Amino acid sequence: VYKLGLNHTVANNPECQNAPQNKTGLCTLLHKCPQVHPDLKDVRVYEKYFCALEGYAGVCCPKEENTTN
Repeated sequence: VYKLGLNHTVANNPECQNAPQNKTGLCTLLHKCPQVHPDLKDVRVYEKYFCALEGYAGVCCPKEENTTN
């Protein structure tokens, strides 16, 4: 089970290869990557973009759009 990390700051955002549109991205807390929210229609879609981030629920956020870190 992963936490959402709504009040958490992550110091390290590792690179990931499973961002939307087959882009390279950074593993980012789910709430810090609003550009993937429209794609998250069900848990299977979320699982495609999922990455573990220090015990928190992360998503692979596209690098060029990742501005809320």
